[in-house]
Amino acid sequence: MEYYRISQDTLAQLSLHDAMVRSSVARRRHWAPLDVRAAFPGVPEHEFETAQQRLDELESDAARWAWSLREAGGLTETEVRDAHRGLYPEFSDVAVGDLIGLAMDMQR
Repeated sequence: MEYYRISQDTLAQLSLHDAMVRSSVARRRHWAPLDVRAAFPGVPEHEFETAQQRLDELESDAARWAWSLREAGGLTETEVRDAHRGLYPEFSDVAVGDLIGLAMDMQR
């Protein structure tokens, strides 16, 4: 959880997509969301919108993958990683893992 208590400077060192994940997870874990737009000055609004759209899609799949990982005979971690790389290559393994972990926590 400490992972999400970062500065705006650190946020700017990430890719836009991973920064969007950090902000989303921070918001859902009841901390103030990180200001992604402030960390990426000069980026056109449509790029933020595209990244948010992809994040929404990934969050939906992460919830499904988390459920499958919990169920007997569900996807293995390797299968999840392979699926993520095929579908969402713009997000890092760390970011996807954080979203799956959040989804598993929310299922409790």
